[in-house]
Amino acid sequence: MFAKAIFKLFSFKDIELIMDRTNWKFGKTSINFLVLSVNWKNLAIPIYWIMLDNKGGNSNSD
Repeated sequence: MFAKAIFKLFSFKDIELIMDRTNWKFGKTSINFLVLSVNWKNLAIPIYWIMLDNKGGNSNSD
């Protein structure tokens, strides 16, 4: 719902979407997020994020 509200506020010609996967270490804990943001006038506004499991790597050959 938040993402839909952001798109209603801005015209599509003024924004771009940014997707980023980021990983931080907090002690022995890995924090791994996938974030979708809107870039509007050089300001990145996160509109959707999900915490990913950390079972090693970005791909899986299985």
